[in-house]
Amino acid sequence: MAFLNEKKELGESLLEALNELIADGTYVQLLKKWNLPEDSTIGKATINNAPDPF
Repeated sequence: MAFLNEKKELGESLLEALNELIADGTYVQLLKKWNLPEDSTIGKATINNAPDPF
């Protein structure tokens, strides 16, 4: 997902929501539903593949 760097609140909300989807297993279910490669090593969402910037 793309958003402006200035929209920090939006970034925080997206990061939180994605981490909730990962934590409760919904993310993996969505990958399976859409026949996407499943990566069971995903433990936490990131922005620009970096640690939590907020």
